[in-house]
Amino acid sequence: MKNKFLLTICSLTLIAVVFSSCKDSWEDHTALNKDVKNVTVMQFLDEQAQFSEFVSLARETGLDADLASSLLYTVFVPDNDAMGAVLSELDTDEAKRLFVEHHIYEGRMYLPSYEGSGHLKMLNEKVLELDAEAGSLDNVVMSETYSVLNNGVVYSLEEALEPRASVWTYVSEIAPSGKYVDYLNSLTGLYFDPELSEQIGYNAEGLPTYDSVFVSRNLFNMEVADLRSEDSTFTLFLIGDAAFDAEFQKFKPYFRAYTDKTQEPDSRDSALIQMEIARNYVFTEAYAPNELPAELVTPDGVRVDVDPSQIVSSFQASNGYVYIMESSPVSLEDKIPVVKVEAETLKRYFGIGVDAGSAQGYLRSNPKASGGMDFVLDNHGNRKLVNGLVISGGKLPTVRYQVYWRAVNNFRTSPRYPNDNVLRQRLGTVKVAERDIEGEPVEFGPPITGSISTNFYDVELTAYSDNETDDETYIGVFNNMTFEEVFFQLVPEGESTIRMAATLDYIKLVPQFN
Repeated sequence: MKNKFLLTICSLTLIAVVFSSCKDSWEDHTALNKDVKNVTVMQFLDEQAQFSEFVSLARETGLDADLASSLLYTVFVPDNDAMGAVLSELDTDEAKRLFVEHHIYEGRMYLPSYEGSGHLKMLNEKVLELDAEAGSLDNVVMSETYSVLNNGVVYSLEEALEPRASVWTYVSEIAPSGKYVDYLNSLTGLYFDPELSEQIGYNAEGLPTYDSVFVSRNLFNMEVADLRSEDSTFTLFLIGDAAFDAEFQKFKPYFRAYTDKTQEPDSRDSALIQMEIARNYVFTEAYAPNELPAELVTPDGVRVDVDPSQIVSSFQASNGYVYIMESSPVSLEDKIPVVKVEAETLKRYFGIGVDAGSAQGYLRSNPKASGGMDFVLDNHGNRKLVNGLVISGGKLPTVRYQVYWRAVNNFRTSPRYPNDNVLRQRLGTVKVAERDIEGEPVEFGPPITGSISTNFYDVELTAYSDNETDDETYIGVFNNMTFEEVFFQLVPEGESTIRMAATLDYIKLVPQFN
């Protein structure tokens, strides 16, 4: 029984309870079982007059059947005095069930077996913090006495546990209206659900067709962070209207997919700019007011300074904290940083549209290469490499970049056909001409003339130095005109010799804001 119990309790997921350590001794096993009362949780609660209000709610919501079953449960029961403070607020069937489930954990949790703190996921999916040393759950103290029963454990609470709203429920139902809050809520709509939709065939292009099912979802929750999730924790900043407008003006030249950045953005570009602003204010850890650091970093890697004087109010949600802020500006340099496109990225392509033969790629380990790896694409033996190496730079803002590469020729121009010709290569951009059903490129268009440089540059470096910036070669300027995924193309000259490789450690893009 003990081993099975530990597997349930000491899981590393939030579905179970997580602690800093678990004792595993025969003494704990004996303590858990020697005083077991031969009744179910529900039978025991029925016999305790001080829990009659909670028992009544359990019966009214139908949860008494669960507590009388053979499944294991741990119940944290507020006594009648504690229930008196909350009964008037439980005015719907849903509220009553949510409340009772909020006090029940599926599994047997034996507090003396644990040390430190962790989390319990209750029946209503809310996750509560358990401090084993303080003997508290969600900062509510448990009584020192408890009862071990046939199908679980019962602890008495000094107060009722309050089911808190999630971060998303706060945004969608509680937060004061404002431009930022209204924008987030405007992203809620009906979206196609491929898991619920049944495929019924294929169209003329070979793409699947569905008996489509659409469900109500929010685009921010789908694409940025699911603020509904009780299995994750968040900190969310909601900035004021003036601050939201200021951020929009700051970033509007840099996130354009449909209109020229010298003009006012249309509704489509405005939506893109607003989404990029919204991404700046969600963080994937929960920080209480007394724990807020001087700076936070978003999942996208954007650094945000925290000024406590700008906090108007805070809200503790079930899965994190929300702060109403006067402002929280993000600098251009933090939002649009220097980009390093590593050659070892999985999004690299070659062998598409070549004349003949077979290009050979070599992913090489080198402790002095950035990230410990670089990449060489060898040429054909009898034909020049037409498309060379194509590598994704990710989705880039509409900004002017200075472009550098770090590349080494330590293989005499071609790994398969070494020679003493000077290795020369050119960097440009291409667009995807065709993608497969999974969205992967299967064909690229012709090189975009002069997108970075029309010149071929000698690769004179034969070994990496300890300082990678000393090895960089300035290639030219790339003026990205559309906020989209950008594909860079590295092509060996191949005119003076057909046996020439393309080589790369990384491409560096340095944004220019003036």
